[in-house]
Amino acid sequence: MATVDDLTAPQRATLQLLLKQGKSYDEIAELLKSSSSSVQARAHEAVAALGPEDPDISADRRSEIADYLLGQQAASQRAATREYLE
Repeated sequence: MATVDDLTAPQRATLQLLLKQGKSYDEIAELLKSSSSSVQARAHEAVAALGPEDPDISADRRSEIADYLLGQQAASQRAATREYLE
């Protein structure tokens, strides 16, 4: 499991924009002249590096949890993810 200092500069910057500045994937993509999916992938890679590995959690579920933690889910999705985590 990595620390924030172990992340690449783009990963750290993406997390900062998401968590400290409250930007969305789309807003960051526009700022960086990039695609929303590449911003999302970078954010998911950062969260995966920071969290524990659990082979019992599928890649799709990990993505769902990452979006939840990063505040990038719709209300209906948040409720389902929160229920899973509880």
